[in-house]
Amino acid sequence: MSKRPKAYSYLRFSTPEQMSGDSFRRQIEAATAYAERHGLDLDTDLTFRDLGVSAFRGKNIVDGQLGQFIKAVETGKVKSGSYLLVENLDRLSRDRIMPALNQFPDQMTKLRQDPSVIPNMVSEIIRWQTPLAHMRRTALEDCEVGGQQIKKGDKVVMWYVSGNRDEDKFVNANDFVIDRPNARQHIAFGFGLHRCMGNRVAEMQLRIAWEEILNRFSKLELVGDPVRVRSSFVKGYLELPVVLG
Repeated sequence: MSKRPKAYSYLRFSTPEQMSGDSFRRQIEAATAYAERHGLDLDTDLTFRDLGVSAFRGKNIVDGQLGQFIKAVETGKVKSGSYLLVENLDRLSRDRIMPALNQFPDQMTKLRQDPSVIPNMVSEIIRWQTPLAHMRRTALEDCEVGGQQIKKGDKVVMWYVSGNRDEDKFVNANDFVIDRPNARQHIAFGFGLHRCMGNRVAEMQLRIAWEEILNRFSKLELVGDPVRVRSSFVKGYLELPVVLG
């Protein structure tokens, strides 16, 4: 009996036509290769597949196999310490941003009452959104980080999006809090030698944009689905339809 950690694969694509394309094969091969490379026991009997299921409105969680995986974890069918292998984050969710905006309506009220909080809000926006999900580096020497041994030459992925939701650093990290005291201690711009040189420009653009929005408009409403950048690296939008009034 294998003592290797158990892994399960989750496959998803939005339209039935993609079944005959490259997406299905690519996702299977990626999961298999990852499991082999990292010494995982990939379960080929219990698989989770949402074929022709969109993730824009969370259907794969409510009615789909991703929701079934979560239930399997809750009931113990999938044991603690197991892995779920997905090709990229888009496979899990491409839900609309409207629920996130509706989730924190008190923050807009707080902003209207005290516009001086805008500079701090800018930092919180960058922390909460995290424009780039990750970056990879090569270790130049043996070291230990958080109890994990890293050897010289190892490829290390730094998940900025995870670090910016670290509960040890940010209280209620998944909440959007425009006056969060340590919002500017995010790592969305990197750190040290590799810190983004344009970070001050980005902060200035956001600050001015929000100052002008508050000065000119009393209404800001999202009226349609955003069109996201097709990337597992850049967490950005190509289109975001809003009404200003």
